[in-house]
Amino acid sequence: MTTTTVRNPHEFFYDLYHRFLLATNNNLRSMALQAMAIVYGAYPHKIGQFNDMRFMVKMLAAAQTRTERDRYLIFIDKVRIALACPCNVTGGAPAH
Repeated sequence: MTTTTVRNPHEFFYDLYHRFLLATNNNLRSMALQAMAIVYGAYPHKIGQFNDMRFMVKMLAAAQTRTERDRYLIFIDKVRIALACPCNVTGGAPAH
């Protein structure tokens, strides 16, 4: 498996989020959400804090398919993991 580096993860992530918000069908929304989870999981320190979690949880509650639900859960988990260690989001060393 090859590793790909995203040149500007913050911009790319929010472009994906914009695509997610504008998606008119569940399949496109699910793909955008999957990509968001991958990018956020790889670059939480460059993307920073994600402030729309309340909206994402509401969308999770309204998920219409198992795939859509699972993609929300994976994304929410990636954000949760990053928040569990603030060094992931800030890029600094963990406090001891």
